[in-house]
Amino acid sequence: MISSSIHRGIKNGDIESAGFFAFKLGTPTAMGALVVHIIFSLGVAGLYVSF
Repeated sequence: MISSSIHRGIKNGDIESAGFFAFKLGTPTAMGALVVHIIFSLGVAGLYVSF
């Protein structure tokens, strides 16, 4: 399903993929998503406790 949304030039190898959020960071991983969720949760919890 996701392959239909990938640009034809990227699939053929004619152009380079821009990467994650166009920052050339590569593809996101499950561990990266977990770390981002933990950091976000700590931030929200800190705001909750401070008010």
